[in-house]
Amino acid sequence: MVGSMVLFAHATGISSPWFSVTAGFVLLGIMDIFRPYLSLALPRALHKSSDWERTGIVYRYLGVIAFGRFLQKSPLRYLNRWVYLTSNSRDWEAVRSHVAWSEAAHFWAAVLTIPYLAVALARGWWSVLAALLVFDVAVNLYPILHLRWVRTRLDRALPRRRRLQGHEPNA
Repeated sequence: MVGSMVLFAHATGISSPWFSVTAGFVLLGIMDIFRPYLSLALPRALHKSSDWERTGIVYRYLGVIAFGRFLQKSPLRYLNRWVYLTSNSRDWEAVRSHVAWSEAAHFWAAVLTIPYLAVALARGWWSVLAALLVFDVAVNLYPILHLRWVRTRLDRALPRRRRLQGHEPNA
């Protein structure tokens, strides 16, 4: 993948919006390939859900919940099939773990694009800056928000599920 990106950079130039968006996708792909070997987590400050996140009002207003329904009903669902509860796989703990990992992967992918955004801004590569910002919103920010919403809902539901299954005493 890295070799292909080097060749692509030679063909299009690193100041190409096509290169910037492709590099973002490649970064996420590399993270996914190394998923079994790579322990990713959010910074502690971003781990806990806020009160406004638990209500879902802001998520509805921003279209995050509609975005999640779109992902669930489209072929994009297969890009990360581990974050869905299905009739075959109802292991809520595993899904919760994959949701947290995926949220962290999108967060770190967005963070890793910041130096490229800074270079694009400093050099006046406005098309690269615009393309990468659109990419970060569509491919990182909205998935992060949706995954936070799902994680928040799972965090609320998991204690009840454990009690019902007899894994935890009534609190």
